[in-house]
Amino acid sequence: MRTRDTSIFTKLDGEKKYKWNVTFQSASAVKYATASPDFTFLIKGPQLPMPKLTIGDTQALSSLSWTESLGAQSYSLVIRRRAIDETEWTVFKQEKMKTLFWEFGLLTPGAYRFEVTAESDVRSSSDTDTREIMIKPTKQQVLDNLRAIKK
Repeated sequence: MRTRDTSIFTKLDGEKKYKWNVTFQSASAVKYATASPDFTFLIKGPQLPMPKLTIGDTQALSSLSWTESLGAQSYSLVIRRRAIDETEWTVFKQEKMKTLFWEFGLLTPGAYRFEVTAESDVRSSSDTDTREIMIKPTKQQVLDNLRAIKK
């Protein structure tokens, strides 16, 4: 596009990368031209739908899954843990996932916060779905801890 105007307004579609360059040329008998470097920018599309976490039986929890967010390229999974006698959450796991699930062994007693966010290079990230659960110690774990304290 060539113009003598110093400003241009145009509508650009989302979910696309654009390249922008400005070249200045003389309008008089003295000929010269100068060009700026190329600038690349991305206009992100609409926000991705939020994936919904699915959590089964918390005492025998060994996997976590979530619904698909159409248009997502990956999912950010953050699991925070807090021991029963603690007040601060610590990051237990943080990973970018391509799948709709995470499998693991049985979790130790404590509070857990699961957070999943859909992500894409060309769309805005979804809101984060968050679920908190408490895994209580089994009767045997309580007895073992009491025995250890008595020693």
